[in-house]
Amino acid sequence: MLIWARFSSYRVSVGMVSPPSLAPGGQIVFGHVALASFVVLILRLRLPESSEWKQARTERESGVATYRARTARIRDIFKRKDLLVAFLSLLVFYSLTNLAANTKGQFGTYVNVNVVGLTVQQSSLISLLTLPVSIVLAIWFMRIVDGRRRMLFFGFGVISLTAAFAVPALLGFSLATVLVAQLLFGFGAAFAFEGIMKVWTQESFPTLLRSSAQGAIIAAARVVAAALALWTPMLLSAPRVMYTILAVGVLVGALVAWFAFRSRGRGEGSLAPTDGEQISA
Repeated sequence: MLIWARFSSYRVSVGMVSPPSLAPGGQIVFGHVALASFVVLILRLRLPESSEWKQARTERESGVATYRARTARIRDIFKRKDLLVAFLSLLVFYSLTNLAANTKGQFGTYVNVNVVGLTVQQSSLISLLTLPVSIVLAIWFMRIVDGRRRMLFFGFGVISLTAAFAVPALLGFSLATVLVAQLLFGFGAAFAFEGIMKVWTQESFPTLLRSSAQGAIIAAARVVAAALALWTPMLLSAPRVMYTILAVGVLVGALVAWFAFRSRGRGEGSLAPTDGEQISA
């Protein structure tokens, strides 16, 4: 996470000092992506699997009929209502919030330059100045996510993330609204976006199914975002309408997650049975 945060700061720094017409700036950015990806891969390969995963894998290979051993494939999600509810709720939540985040990430500079009237360097400077705030908020999220105030912060995050798109939609696009929206997005994304989605995924599915479920959710959300991105430049001809749609999408997705996970707190674990529960063959 910190490596990718460092990459983000490096990317926006290059955007500040490199004229748009010069290729070396882009080469530096993509070279840094390759380096960061390689470092993350090496670090990930050195991480051992958890003891819980190893035990579940042993149970599955030995034919032991525990819940966690028998529930390991994507199709198993559709055999249990509790797993299906969690999966669909997370799919809707992440897809809709990611539409807004992806649009901001891919087209934020485009909006700042072509709608607000900033330069690429000024747009990059705004991102760079707010990046430390986002990192601090991400660390704060990790401190509170296992506590009883998780849903309280999620609620604040939803309000903030929705407002990040509603403010420009209602008040227009200017330097002031861009700055406010950037700060609101940083807070909202920390407490009501990908981080909490991954936590809920870990809690909602047995250990052998978690990576597959999370991968399917992320893949589907990426496809939806890519489809919207094909039309985004045209839709941004009416930016206030576009941002209104994104704000509504964030709110709808968050409400789905709220109703699905609102009663769960620290230590409650999965919506499904515990990993050690025996099930019939």
